[in-house]
Amino acid sequence: MSTISVSDLVEVCVKAPITYSDKLGDYVITKLLEEKYPGPSLEVPPEKASVGSKIFSTFIGFLKSKDLSDGTEQTLLTELTMFNDYIK
Repeated sequence: MSTISVSDLVEVCVKAPITYSDKLGDYVITKLLEEKYPGPSLEVPPEKASVGSKIFSTFIGFLKSKDLSDGTEQTLLTELTMFNDYIK
């Protein structure tokens, strides 16, 4: 395991513009870090990119629901379970 010095972090921050070819700065910073420190990877696999993206909307649907049997509780539990399995 390699250590990262403060000068390395400053170098990455200085070299990374806020936007680059219509991409966000964090993407550029991630790419720079990936090139300099290839392991472990910081990139999210495409099949996992949307995990957890529906938690807020399903939670709001559950809170607004007046009918206990409309399935919103189960939908929320499914989303939370998928997210929990991902972060384990």
